[in-house]
Amino acid sequence: MLHSNQIEEIPSRSEGIETVANFTSWMQEVDQILGQIGVDHRDLPDIAYMDLFEGGADAREAAQEALEGAGAGDEVLDLI
Repeated sequence: MLHSNQIEEIPSRSEGIETVANFTSWMQEVDQILGQIGVDHRDLPDIAYMDLFEGGADAREAAQEALEGAGAGDEVLDLI
């Protein structure tokens, strides 16, 4: 039997929609930053973008993480 302190709150539908909208905007920012070097997130190996977003990373940090995951060196990271 679950006790009331063991039940996680489920976000409302509107909170879920707002999160998706914010994540979508954030990803557009990530792609704008990556666009400075002629790529977007679809050109790079997958990383946990949602985890970065939920963890409070800004778009530049996510872009850098994506490029590092693709093996980019400092010379590329310095361009963004």
